[in-house]
Amino acid sequence: MARINVIVSTVFALFAVAVIAATRFIPISPDMPLTKGSATFPLILSILIIALSGVLFLTNIGSYLSTRHEKQKPILDPSQLKTVSIGFLIILACAVLMALVGFIPSMIVLNGAFLLFFRVRKPLLIAAVSVATPIVVFVVFQLVLRIPLPSGVLFN
Repeated sequence: MARINVIVSTVFALFAVAVIAATRFIPISPDMPLTKGSATFPLILSILIIALSGVLFLTNIGSYLSTRHEKQKPILDPSQLKTVSIGFLIILACAVLMALVGFIPSMIVLNGAFLLFFRVRKPLLIAAVSVATPIVVFVVFQLVLRIPLPSGVLFN
């Protein structure tokens, strides 16, 4: 477990550094030059990710170094790789579907697909969670926070 934690913490830290580098290219509004700007939020999140990755790395590096000469299991065995691949394909299909039909229908499909994939067998529960979750997210983002969600090509 220590090996995967060291790898994950390193990957997350590198990703956060890449996000910090990318935020340098976000323009600052000439109308409000003294404001923090659009880059502030990703910058703060990236700094937090780097800090948490550092904690994860430091808490696991000693264990990893002391056990690295022992025979180790592969990071992902084939059954885990299959699970990860199917989950990734469900998310990819949902992203394509979202571009076509918008947020709510694609999230209903995504939630239903994941619930079925994780062997939830109660049809009423699947239907309720699949429909209620996107509606709650839609209300919070669209109506409360006034952040538009994708409407899709077919409904524009």
